[in-house]
Amino acid sequence: LVFLTLFWAFLSFQIHPRDKIEHPIKARKKKILLFTAFSDTAEYLYEHLGFFVKENYGLNTALITGSVDGKTTIPKFKADLNSVLTCFSPLSKDRAALMENGPDIDLLIATDCISEGQNLQDCDCVINYDIPLENEYYVHRIGRTGRAKKKGVAYSIIGNFPEQAKLDEIAKYSHYQIQPVVLGDDGTLTLQEVKAPVIKKRFR
Repeated sequence: LVFLTLFWAFLSFQIHPRDKIEHPIKARKKKILLFTAFSDTAEYLYEHLGFFVKENYGLNTALITGSVDGKTTIPKFKADLNSVLTCFSPLSKDRAALMENGPDIDLLIATDCISEGQNLQDCDCVINYDIPLENEYYVHRIGRTGRAKKKGVAYSIIGNFPEQAKLDEIAKYSHYQIQPVVLGDDGTLTLQEVKAPVIKKRFR
């Protein structure tokens, strides 16, 4: 329950989840890619989010980890990598030619097996459930959205100081400015001020 509140808060940015669905970042799109470094965590997220999203919002969820067979909340759907990605990103994967009348997959839960080398420009939101160990993986993850000069956003869920320190390292490595946000008890998000680094002068 706590994660569901956090998850939807990150998607909605202080608005109700239904508003995110009705007014996605990109017109006519509502594609969300949720990354985690571990296949067990991906399985856990799929089990707790997949049918919840299906029953409450009518959206389809899929799971891709590279170590287990893919899964989806779509009955009788062959959840192999190509089929899942084609239905998650129908424009970039040319679903009209490959799978005419194929279903939509709106939430894709995945490990870093798809963080690199996949054109998923239909995706308008990437969420990092955890911070990857390698800086390059973070850059690859968020590179799945906002492609071809299109708008996209990426959120990272931070639970402890080591993760925050790692994210600071990634920001320095990638030359990104990462906007810190605090989750309130009521499920809303509040932007924090980005503080400039303090430069100490040395005296002789």
